[in-house]
Amino acid sequence: MTRVGAVATKKEIIYESRFAFYIPTAAVASQLNTKASHVFLESLNQYHTLSGTSRAFLIRLVDFKYASTFLDQLASLEASFVVVVPVVESHSYWGVLRQYQSQFAYVLQPKLRLSADWVKRYKSLTYIAILILNDFDEDLAVKATQPDLIVYSEDIDNNLVSRAHSYAKSITEKIANAKFINHFIDPLQPLTQQMPLEVYETFEKDQPKYKAYEEAIDLALHDLLIQRKRKLRVLVVGPGRGPLLATAAKRLQQIELTAVEKNPLCISQLQELNRTSWDSKVTIYEGDIRILAASLGDFDLVISELIGSFGCNEACPEILQALAKPNTVMIPQTIQSFITPAFCSLVEGNITRPYLLNSDECFPVAETQQVFEFSFPNNAKFDQSFQHTFALNSLDVSNTLVGNFKANLYGHISIGSTSSDSTTFVCSSWYPMIFPIQTVETKIELLFRRISSHDRLWYEWTVNGSKMNAQGVEYSIPLS
Repeated sequence: MTRVGAVATKKEIIYESRFAFYIPTAAVASQLNTKASHVFLESLNQYHTLSGTSRAFLIRLVDFKYASTFLDQLASLEASFVVVVPVVESHSYWGVLRQYQSQFAYVLQPKLRLSADWVKRYKSLTYIAILILNDFDEDLAVKATQPDLIVYSEDIDNNLVSRAHSYAKSITEKIANAKFINHFIDPLQPLTQQMPLEVYETFEKDQPKYKAYEEAIDLALHDLLIQRKRKLRVLVVGPGRGPLLATAAKRLQQIELTAVEKNPLCISQLQELNRTSWDSKVTIYEGDIRILAASLGDFDLVISELIGSFGCNEACPEILQALAKPNTVMIPQTIQSFITPAFCSLVEGNITRPYLLNSDECFPVAETQQVFEFSFPNNAKFDQSFQHTFALNSLDVSNTLVGNFKANLYGHISIGSTSSDSTTFVCSSWYPMIFPIQTVETKIELLFRRISSHDRLWYEWTVNGSKMNAQGVEYSIPLS
């Protein structure tokens, strides 16, 4: 539970039960018979009158422009300080806070609402509480470390206290519901892993994704029926529990529909749906499409959602190659992979291989670049490489490369794991894929390679001459 405390500007506040803790001002502390854990200082002048005590102090940084000078001065004193720091969108100021965070605990004092990237930037810092003056933005308080809320006002009225407790309740609920925030997750390996049905259920909650697929399938079938003027052969690869199959099945009078699913856990559900919803008109196979493709013949339309967080990291190009026929239309039609240099406090010293990470403490420090692209039907080489020099934002450092994707499903309809343009459906079921690097400043000279062999594929990334995951030793994706 997020706690609510107060700066005690009056002695009476100390005896109120509305607060989990209090921090007396210097004037109030002088009236107490016992020592408080911290004393709130309005200025350093007050510290000099109290320096003979063994107390720790909470003190405000009044002007962020002089942060470095102020923190330097505090560091020279023989006392323990918690510093209330204003939240300001300034790269140089934020850099100072990051530089000193190993020496001081921070309490954030929000002023104006921050942009999304700046919220992530501040959440990457270490802080123990947030000061509530008047307006308050909950975003900074929704953090796994559950920072306290501290009410500060000359006159703490009931309305302010009530709002603070309401904030605390809301923040606690948001933290409890943020189950997959800031956790490293192993990327899916669809050729060797059988996903539990619960995972499919979670994926199916991604409404933008399935709305985009529905529009793409309808548009593709409309075009193909006009062009080919006959009943179409349609294949869904990896239908899971059947949402894409159900979309295609709306046209059963005009198509012959086939599905190939590798996961035996899904087969019984698909067969039940076929019997109860599709009048047993869908042909369902259990197995690996790479083995079955030759016996199934040609298809007018092949539909799949074998897209990974980095686009091609679930072996979509390798899996669908067996279906690459000149007259076959595929959904998706293209997949693009993107890399963005970023900083993430969670990465530092913790990982050496790729993971999925949905983090609210990770922010970009350079521009995004496309690194790979595959078209379907695919005639491109599975091995691809990308080379580029990224210039980092002034005063920033980078310790990770964030991978995302965009997939053109059909025509003008696209999906992606991040917003690349106004026409792309942004999907929630894919978390970014992160590739850790040694912390670098100024620039990143990157060589990024995708390497595919007969039995596995992997990525190698070289930053400023330092190679990661050479020969896929740390991480690779099995193909058999």
